[in-house]
Amino acid sequence: MKHNQSIAVIDFGSQYTQLIARRIRELNVFSEILPFTITLEELKERNVKAIILSGGPSSVYEKNAPKIDGAILQSGIPILGICYGLQLLMQFSGGHVHSTGKGEYGFAKINPDSSSPLFSEFPSESQVWMSHGDQVDQLPEGWEIISKSTNGVVAAVQKKDESIFGVQFHPEVIHS
Repeated sequence: MKHNQSIAVIDFGSQYTQLIARRIRELNVFSEILPFTITLEELKERNVKAIILSGGPSSVYEKNAPKIDGAILQSGIPILGICYGLQLLMQFSGGHVHSTGKGEYGFAKINPDSSSPLFSEFPSESQVWMSHGDQVDQLPEGWEIISKSTNGVVAAVQKKDESIFGVQFHPEVIHS
């Protein structure tokens, strides 16, 4: 089905995928949950204006971890990667993600860069909800950190000169 304004929520198995789509709909914007196997052509047929890559329980470096059509990530369509989605963006672009052996779960505080369009209206310190076992330890070329948690974890990144962002936290939950 084609809509004038549609946001694709690409599902990687997050417990919050339905909530992400609901939050978008609460803003009176059509959103559709789609499988990670979707192609760029299928997204174009749906008139997608933006993409959200959901979180998920996998680690990007696992042998059978879910992947996405690389053409989608290079399409020029604005993208927000959440948790696993952020890690997938990093790996695809040449960055590095690793497991520390312990995760970061629950409340965390971040200090967002207000010069980034993603955080232009955020306070200088915000409480967010983290739920991850892996974290970014090396950014790919052309990316920049736009927030870290007070624990020193990369909390948000953006690709320079493009509308591609990633957050390690879950902005869709009431705790953030």
